[in-house]
Amino acid sequence: MVAYKTPTTLLQDDRMSEDLPFGSRGGLAIRHTFPVNGEYVLKIRLQRTYTELIRGMSKPHELDLRLDRQLLKEFTVGRPVNTSPAAMGQGPDYDHMGDEGLQIRLPVKRGRG
Repeated sequence: MVAYKTPTTLLQDDRMSEDLPFGSRGGLAIRHTFPVNGEYVLKIRLQRTYTELIRGMSKPHELDLRLDRQLLKEFTVGRPVNTSPAAMGQGPDYDHMGDEGLQIRLPVKRGRG
């Protein structure tokens, strides 16, 4: 398993890199070499506070997962402003576990992605 992390002090309110799509806000652009052809699981774990609450869950955010600039999957996390987790069909642990479904399994050819 390989994990890529952002510094907790990094503000993600603007386009972070020329490698990211125009008009994007925040995110990471990672160059990774896949060692062999195979099925890989790509998982997103959102940044947390010191009390393990996921940051920014009080409003909706769209996340794109891309490989070689090709969109693999779009995710939406968070909730509309002033809406409780229960009203959104989200349990009381959503602010702790709202990123559990942010993953995709896909075949990837070895090499740089």
